[in-house]
Amino acid sequence: MISYLYEPRELRVNIGVWESSSHKFKVYGIVAKNRDITDTTLLLARSFLLDVISEDIAPCEQDNSLGFVIIHPGELGVSVLVHW
Repeated sequence: MISYLYEPRELRVNIGVWESSSHKFKVYGIVAKNRDITDTTLLLARSFLLDVISEDIAPCEQDNSLGFVIIHPGELGVSVLVHW
């Protein structure tokens, strides 16, 4: 029998593609038991991406203008990971 420190999470794919002024981001979710990705959570995560993170995005030498966002409503709060 396998023992997990944390309960396995439900994955949500194809939440959508968000665009900033310079990049496109695929959006995914990882959801803890009895939690969900609500419209409010999506709105706040998108605002975080567009209003906070997009200011820090600078083109790199090998930049392909693509990235991803992972939204994770966990047991203790919500995490938002942005990678480009």
